[in-house]
This record gives sequence, structure tokens and C-alpha cells, in this order.
Amino acid sequence: MQKEQDKGIIHSWNALRFLFIWCVVYYHTNSGYFFKENLSFLAEYGGFLGNYFFFFISGILISKRCRSRIIKDGATLDKFIIPRILKFYPVYMLSELLIITWSVVNLGIKGISVTHLLTDALLITNGWFIPGNQVPYNFAAWFVCVLVLCYLLYFLICKLSRRSDNLYFLIITFMFILGLFLKRADLSIPFMYRTSGEGYMCFFAGAVSCHLWDICVKKHERLFYVISACVLAAIIIGTVLIGAKTLWIDEGIFVLLISGSCLLLAKHRKIQPFFKNQAVSFICGLSMEIYFLHLPLWLFYKEVIKALGLVITDGMKYYVIYLITLTAIAAVVSLIFKRLKGIKAS
Repeated sequence: MQKEQDKGIIHSWNALRFLFIWCVVYYHTNSGYFFKENLSFLAEYGGFLGNYFFFFISGILISKRCRSRIIKDGATLDKFIIPRILKFYPVYMLSELLIITWSVVNLGIKGISVTHLLTDALLITNGWFIPGNQVPYNFAAWFVCVLVLCYLLYFLICKLSRRSDNLYFLIITFMFILGLFLKRADLSIPFMYRTSGEGYMCFFAGAVSCHLWDICVKKHERLFYVISACVLAAIIIGTVLIGAKTLWIDEGIFVLLISGSCLLLAKHRKIQPFFKNQAVSFICGLSMEIYFLHLPLWLFYKEVIKALGLVITDGMKYYVIYLITLTAIAAVVSLIFKRLKGIKAS
């Protein structure tokens, strides 16, 4: 029964991932072409909404699934980190290859650096110690560099606090506060860049939320459903009526409130059945492929539109075609990699 419930939660959370990924896509590709007035909030803050949400949910899931394995089962670093990286690494490298191909065709080979290629392959280009805190060639994928760093820090924290829940909670809370500070300070110090702080803040906010859920939220689950619904409604109404900038105190806290409220409401058993359909579940599971492929495909798509003598801003239809094409290619890529994974496993 519990396994079935957990599976239902994952389905509904995958649907949220799918929803938030389009915020990132719109942020990176629309440039205010369409729905500029209606979706000005997404045009300005869509990247924050998507990336912060992904850090946050990653912190929750890692805490829920892996803490006991690291502490009680003595999981080693390689067994903890490698499976996580392998989940996204093939499609990540495919996106890098596509961007590099586009860059060579349009900018020439001089725009490609061997050092940059190496740091991208090692997932250390952004948030670690590279001078200038560069981004991968597929700059939208900076997220995974910082995510891997968060994974490593979480593993270390679990090992250091394996004998004390209080120490564990103290450290992850400190990491959340540190992240909030680093995001605002915008330092040029290795491991303390702004993007590092964004990752720490949201990832460890997820870890803190998971810990608090186990301690107190379960006991008053209905009350927290009501609170989450009220918070989400207040944010939406306030943003529409007053405007995001008027409400804005810190975009990180703002997005975390939205993320936490959405995730908690999605846990409700009456929500889960909507996303158990096999086709819906498959489409909602494409968020990772869409995340990595949306930027390179957008670059190639604009070249095709230009070659056909068309102007992409002439009609919304060209943008809709791009979105449909992106989803279709993401589905094909997902199926191919799953197939290759199955062949390798057999």
C-alpha cells in the first residue's frame, strides 16, 4: 500500500516537473515574442521558477531515498553518486554535442576550447572552482554542475552527522542559510559563486522540508494542505493583481514557497489518480530530455526558419511548432536511451 502511494506521489511530482520545465523553456526561447503581456512574469522569472524547483525537489527526494542508505547501509560515494549522474549524463552530453556542432557551423572551430570541453564532461564548469564561473556550452545545463556538487556535499553531511539527527538538521539548515547569503553576495570565490548559492539554498531547503515533514507535518497533514492551498492562492492572486516586482522580496524564497506548496498539494491522494495513465505518465516523464534539448533545438530551429525565408516572430504558429517538435524529439531520445539501457542491462 505504501509503495503504491509513493508511486502515485512520484507520478504527480513528475507532472509538476513537466509543468515547471516549460517555464525554463519559455524563459530561454521566447524572448517576449508571444504572450509578452500575459506571461511577462514567466519571461522574467521563468528560469528561476524551473531551476529552483528542480533543486528543491532533488533535495527532498535525495533526503527521502538516500539518507538511510548512506548512514545505515554504509553506501559508498561511488554507489551513491554514479547512478545519479548516469540518469542524466547521456542526454546532457548529447545536448553538448548539438550545441558544439551549431557553434562550429556558425562560429568556427576557434570558438571551441579543449579545457572547456573537459570541464563540461566532468560536470565542474559551473559552481565549482573554474575562474569566472563559466557555464557549459549548453548554458542551460549549468544546473547539473551545481546539482552534482550538492550531491557530494549531502553525502559528506550524512557521513558527518550519522550519529545525530540534530547535527544533521543543524548542518542542512546552515547550508540553506549559506546558500541564501551567497546568492545575494554574488562572490567570486570557488564553491561560493552565486550559482553555487542558488543550488545550496534550494537543494538544502528541500532536505530541511523533508526532515520537517517526517517530524511534524505528517501529524497535521490536512492543516498543511489548507495552508499550502492558501499560500499558493495568495501568491497567484497577488502576482496577478499587484505584480511580481511589488511582491518580490527574494525570488528564491518566493519560488520555494510556490514549490513547497505545489509539491505538498500534489501529494494529496485525490490528485494522484489524474497522472497514473500510462501515456500521461510517459509525457510527464520527459522533463529531463526537454530541459537539456530545448536550447540546442531552438538554435537549430531558428536556422531552419531563417533558411526557409520565414521570420519566427511573424506568427505564434512557428513557436508552437517548435514546442511540439521539442516534445516529440524528447520522447524519441527518451525511448532510445531507455532501449540502450535495457540492452546493456541484458
